[in-house]
Amino acid sequence: MLRDILTNKWFLGGVGFLIVFAVACVLWYQHDTADERKAAAAAEKLLRQSELSQKSDTGSGAEQVVDVASVESIMQNADKTATEINSGVVENTKAEAQQNETPAEKAETSELRVSPFGFGPYPEVPEDYPTNVIWNLPGAKENLPDHALKGIELLDRVLVKLWIEGDKNFRGGCTDNGKVYPYYRNTVYVRYAQQEMPDGTIRRYFTSAKSGYNVEFDEEDLLSDTPPAHLRIIELDSTGIDPYQFLNLH
Repeated sequence: MLRDILTNKWFLGGVGFLIVFAVACVLWYQHDTADERKAAAAAEKLLRQSELSQKSDTGSGAEQVVDVASVESIMQNADKTATEINSGVVENTKAEAQQNETPAEKAETSELRVSPFGFGPYPEVPEDYPTNVIWNLPGAKENLPDHALKGIELLDRVLVKLWIEGDKNFRGGCTDNGKVYPYYRNTVYVRYAQQEMPDGTIRRYFTSAKSGYNVEFDEEDLLSDTPPAHLRIIELDSTGIDPYQFLNLH
């Protein structure tokens, strides 16, 4: 009867299945725990190195135990300390360089300011220039949007260049449709328009007038064919300075 059992195909198949299943379990276990065993071996190696290092530093034969968390903390603190030391070295180097600068070098460094809108370094403002400029008014930058600051900077750059070139008859200026208009004495920039009346005649009127605060005029002066002798009227659209062309900006 025992012989019949040992030669039974179902019995042999069951035994074979158990053997294959056992082998598969062993292989799976080795594969699944390989990473953990590697990590454990690396941690153990790191612990031994740390223990040896601490023993050699202290000169003591007493056994010191350091867990993985402590080692990681030591490594993180070492990295942080190295970063702080490097930062301190850079800051000290900068401080020493600033202390060693000559007065001329310090002045050049402080005066070299660059436009945030890509217009390059700010020009030097002549001492006799009658008004202030936007780049010397840091408080204005906090209260104005970027597009307004950009337009004011272009206006100031054009007026400063005119002044340096010898044109000193204006006081301030404005912008209109991307052009710059210096405010000259007794000068008004006017934009005119026309309207056809019911009787077929053409009525001329002005839609815009720009001038300095001290220029005196009224509506009749602007519409008269013979304006007062003290007043100079200039067509707004046919004049004006293109700031990019005038300043050689691209």
